[in-house]
Amino acid sequence: MTTYNFSYGSQRITVARLAEKIGLPTTRQGSKRRVPIGIQELRIAIVERCLGRDLGTVGKHCTSTLEVDQWLASSVVANYAGELGWTHQQAQRAIREAFEARWVRVQAWQELDRAKTRAKRSRMLSVIEEANREERQWLDVARVLMDLIEIERDMRADGYDLEEAEEATRAARREHVARHAAASRQKLAELGVTI
Repeated sequence: MTTYNFSYGSQRITVARLAEKIGLPTTRQGSKRRVPIGIQELRIAIVERCLGRDLGTVGKHCTSTLEVDQWLASSVVANYAGELGWTHQQAQRAIREAFEARWVRVQAWQELDRAKTRAKRSRMLSVIEEANREERQWLDVARVLMDLIEIERDMRADGYDLEEAEEATRAARREHVARHAAASRQKLAELGVTI
């Protein structure tokens, strides 16, 4: 056991920095002043922001608070912030969207159990079907992106330099955004809107 597992202050600082990195508040308004949000609540908020609503399936591989915080810092938050690359970030987004669709489905099932009218039951069944379809689509996207990540890793291991291709992609993306922004500004000018 490390002292980190017993040091509330060290854990608080680490988790608060991770939360701030992805734009989560670390305090809330109490009855008279701002009070810090608890560590466990912050950890849950980080997971929900980065991976979607947790249905008890993520982070099960960690056996201590140190491992949880290392996993949050090195994988979850770094990926959400884009530090591991665009492909990793988009794969995480797809998984997050799949978790969100799964959460909607679970809520719809609970609502279906409470539904008394045929119309409400029918509506809940259509919500469940839509959530199932959406979850499958996002998981397919995540699967494709994970395959792409493996291909990139193998290419780098074989000595291919992917930096030039990545820079060309970033440049094309910047050019596309600039063209889109110029077209939007022009359209707003035609409508007489000034920014």
